[in-house]
Amino acid sequence: NVLVDRNNSKRSTSVLFGLSRILSRRWMVALDASRTAERGYLTEPYKVISLMDPRTGVPVGQLTDKRPSTRDRNSLLLSSVYHLTDDIFYSTYRYYWDSWDVRSHTLELKYRHDLGDGWYLEPRL
Repeated sequence: NVLVDRNNSKRSTSVLFGLSRILSRRWMVALDASRTAERGYLTEPYKVISLMDPRTGVPVGQLTDKRPSTRDRNSLLLSSVYHLTDDIFYSTYRYYWDSWDVRSHTLELKYRHDLGDGWYLEPRL
């Protein structure tokens, strides 16, 4: 069921809570939790899907984006930084879920290799 706010207003409220811990002289970990509540007009008015006649390729109509008027977003982020002798290893894992049944897992790994004179190489996956 889609509710449309006639004045197209939107209200968004976010909260972020984080904890970090130094485990050793070289290793730090952190956990962040966030929650966002959105209320109001959440539709993207410029998102349009054109309907085409498959035989002629001529546009025959369009569909517009219509979204619910509420959305609650949540995420947890676990991160770790480890300083090797000269280099640094970073890792993060993020889990996201919301009231529209969207779920995601994101893993990022980075390795910062010091090249000297302020230069470094940082591949990431």
